Amino acid sequence: DKNNADCWISITVLCIGSAAGVNGPVVFLVQEKSIHKRFTPERMVKYFGLLPGSCCLANPSGYMDNKTWAKVVEIIAPAICLMKV
Repeated sequence: DKNNADCWISITVLCIGSAAGVNGPVVFLVQEKSIHKRFTPERMVKYFGLLPGSCCLANPSGYMDNKTWAKVVEIIAPAICLMKV
């Protein structure tokens, strides 16, 4: 949770990696109804240096739930397959 200008927002960060020390995609979950349309996975890779498969998803709580996990798996599974071990 972060308090900024009298506004509380919950953010959960899921970092993917392997025991060999290989980093994978990063998933941000925010407590919102939607994500701004310009905040795309492509921009996260290009401008923020995150790995392909990184994304930002919104849900009502900002925490991982079963419905959100199903979305995350669809997005990160191909990226995990591309990780170099």
